Amino acid sequence: MSVRQGIGICIHLLFCVIYIFLHDYLVGIYVSIYGGFTSRGIAIAMTSGLMFYLFVLMSFVVFLISGFKWKVLVIFLLMISIFFYFYPRYPVRAIVYSLLEGGLMMLAVLLRMWLEKWLLRVGR
Repeated sequence: MSVRQGIGICIHLLFCVIYIFLHDYLVGIYVSIYGGFTSRGIAIAMTSGLMFYLFVLMSFVVFLISGFKWKVLVIFLLMISIFFYFYPRYPVRAIVYSLLEGGLMMLAVLLRMWLEKWLLRVGR
C-alpha cells in the first residue's frame, strides 16, 4: 500500500467516525423539533444502521474510483437515491440524510485531494 492510499483510507475512516457523532447530534435536533421517531411509524435503529452501512460502503467505492468527476457522479447518485428513498413519507429525513452522507463524502474527497497536494509540495 502506498502512502497516498494510506492517507485516503485514513481520511475516509475518519469521516465514517465523524458520521456517527454528527448523526447522533442531528437525531437529537430532530427529536427536539419533531418529537420521537415512533410517533412517525419508523424504526430509526434500522434506518440509521442502513444509512451508516451505506455510507461506509459508498465511501469505500468512492475511495477506489480514480477520477474526481466519477467520484462526484457517484456521490451525486448516492444523494439522489437516498433522497427518493425517504422523500415520499419522510421529507425532512430525505434532505438530512442525503446532505449528511453526500456532504461528508465530498468533504473526505476534497480533504484527501488537498492533503495529497500538500504532501507533494512539502516533499519536494
